[in-house]
Amino acid sequence: MREDIMQSLLSCKVVTFQVFSYAFHFLSSCQLLMIAMHSFQGGGILQVEHEGRSVVITADHVVLPYTEFVQRLDGEQVQVAAQKIREEFDGWKLIASIDRSEPFTGLILKLRAFQRFLSDCPQHRHRVALHQHVLVDQRHESDRDLLQELKRIAEEINSKYRAPNEPPVVSIAEGGLDVDARLAVLQAADVLLDTSINDGLNLHPLMFYCAHSKDRKGVVIASEFTGCTSFLTGVIKVNPWKTSQVINAIHNAVTMDPAEQESRFAKDHSYVSTQTLHQWVNQNLVELKKTQKVQSCPLRGLGAGNMLLPTGPSFGHLLHEASCKTIGKLSAVAFF
Repeated sequence: MREDIMQSLLSCKVVTFQVFSYAFHFLSSCQLLMIAMHSFQGGGILQVEHEGRSVVITADHVVLPYTEFVQRLDGEQVQVAAQKIREEFDGWKLIASIDRSEPFTGLILKLRAFQRFLSDCPQHRHRVALHQHVLVDQRHESDRDLLQELKRIAEEINSKYRAPNEPPVVSIAEGGLDVDARLAVLQAADVLLDTSINDGLNLHPLMFYCAHSKDRKGVVIASEFTGCTSFLTGVIKVNPWKTSQVINAIHNAVTMDPAEQESRFAKDHSYVSTQTLHQWVNQNLVELKKTQKVQSCPLRGLGAGNMLLPTGPSFGHLLHEASCKTIGKLSAVAFF
C-alpha cells in the first residue's frame, strides 16, 4: 500500500506540500521505499529522480481570499452572530476554537489544559471562558463518541467553576459552519486556541486575523504541530502535550499588554493580508512550467530485482554495426 501511494505521487510532475517538514518526510520515504534520490538543480529546484523522470518537490502553504473575507465582516449575518456571542460573555475574556471532530485536533488535551488553567490560576475564574465549536461528521461513530466525551468534560468543568447566573465556563457547540458563521465566532473571540497534534491545513488562525482586521486586536495560541506556525511569527506556539506550557500561554494571552498584542497581531496580519489566492495559484503554475525545463533522463536497468538508475542527459545508444565491428576485433569484452 505504501509503495502504491508513493508511486502515484511520483507519477506527477510537481508535488507540493503545505510545510517543508512534510516535504522532508516525503523525500526520506522516496529514498527508503522507492530507492529514489533527490537533488537540487539550477534555480534551486528540488527534484526526485524516479524511473527516468524528474519530479519537482515544493512547499507552499495555501492562503485565504483575504479581501473577500474582510468584505463579509460588514454583512448582517456576521455582525448579528458575533454580537450575540459577545452579549452572552459580556465582560469576559473569550477563548474560541473551531475544530473538526477527530483525534488529531487535540480537543481532549485542550479541555483538560483549560481545566488545569482554572485550577492553577484562580484569579481567572469567572473572567475567562472557552467556546468550542465542533464540526461533527455524523456518519462516523468515532466523531459522535468524541463529541460526547467533550460534553462530559465540559459539564464537569462547569459544575465546578460556574457560578449561578453566569455564562458557561466551557460551551460546546456542534454542527457545520459556513464562512460567515466562522468569521462571527472568531470576531467575537479575544483569543484563538489551537491544540492540534497533527494538522498541516488548519486555516482558522489565518481566518482569525481576517476577522479582526478592523479592530486589530486578538491573540492566537497555536500548536507547533499546525502547519501555519511555520510562517506565522506572532502567534504563541505551544506543544499541546505539555499542559503547563498551554496553561502559561493562556495566562499570557489573557493578560497581555496592548502594546505587545498589537505588535504580535501586526506581524501576522501583515502576512495574511498581503497573500492572495491569485499569487498562490500563479506561483504553483510557475513551478509547473519550470518542470518543462527539467531534463528527464532515459532509464536503463537489468530487470526485476535490480536497482534502476537514471543516466545523465548526455547518454547515447551504442551504434549497432560499429559496435559489432569493434567487438569482433577484441579478444575479451566486459559489459557494465
